[in-house]
Amino acid sequence: MKKTAALVILFLSLLCSRAHPLLKQHYGGTTKIAEELTAHLAISRITEKTGNSLKAVSPATLTLRDNTLRIDLSAFPADKITELEKAVARLQDVSHPCHWILDYPYFHHEHPNSLRVEGSTLILEAEDAEFLTEPATSGCFPGENISTFTPFNKTQFGFESNRSFSGGRPFLDSIIPVAVDPVNPYLAFKLRDVDAFVIPEDRYQEISSDPQIKILPGPQYFLYFTTQNLSPEQITNLTSVINAQEISQSALNGHAEIFLPAKEPIVPGSRFPVVVVIPSESPFRLVGERVRVQLATAGFTLNSTSMPAGAPVMKLIAEPVKDENMDLVRYQTLKNL
Repeated sequence: MKKTAALVILFLSLLCSRAHPLLKQHYGGTTKIAEELTAHLAISRITEKTGNSLKAVSPATLTLRDNTLRIDLSAFPADKITELEKAVARLQDVSHPCHWILDYPYFHHEHPNSLRVEGSTLILEAEDAEFLTEPATSGCFPGENISTFTPFNKTQFGFESNRSFSGGRPFLDSIIPVAVDPVNPYLAFKLRDVDAFVIPEDRYQEISSDPQIKILPGPQYFLYFTTQNLSPEQITNLTSVINAQEISQSALNGHAEIFLPAKEPIVPGSRFPVVVVIPSESPFRLVGERVRVQLATAGFTLNSTSMPAGAPVMKLIAEPVKDENMDLVRYQTLKNL
């Protein structure tokens, strides 16, 4: 039987923060950003976390009691409440990407949580109070993009400021996504063709020394391995020789958060052939190459070109992080395996 496991959940959970620079601050007008920075612009949010407390996007009001969150939507137009009610109803479909909100923190589909609209009140009820915050602050609450809760509206050419945004009109009038040369994005930046772009890890030291720019944390990615045809003992044998800290420094300039205890001692045991599959995109390719080097140095035989039936396989996967809560990101990753 084929065995599958989430390997890096155990040993190499790297949160890669790919920085992006800004040349100037914008107050109104238009800004040009690299296309890959637009992923979060159209995400609706009805709540936000400030410190240890939750608050609703104005003009909604929030009431939190035990394991139940209630949001009063009476200040919103009736058609927007109807739009929200339909979006919530669609969450019942198990194929919906946000269906997990009804199951959190479990991996079955018994739906210990409930999300519903009663009159002009949106109600999220969790099985236990400690499981309420994660779904309530995720991009899946209320389940889909609702125009009232989206600060920018997508248009044919970019994103226009939503004047009806319930949280108040954004400072910027519009945002224009632009294609940036992946080989030399810095040149486009210096020529003022783009105001914000992602710094390639292999050029970070050079670009970050420019005194004219301001560097901000950029898109984040969650890196993990899946494995096939490996026993728990073999997985332990593999992970014991991988040095996540060294990978972070050599491939990512230290721009990684490692969700691991201290490095495990190397487990003695036989070395075996293993197929290591890595992405072609940098810097994830660099991470995979360092893993290959460490495994080869430890005595493992790497089969990167052929994958015979039943061969042990490790595959590096990079998923964009869509929520700030990493416990929630790991939960969603495991649930989707």
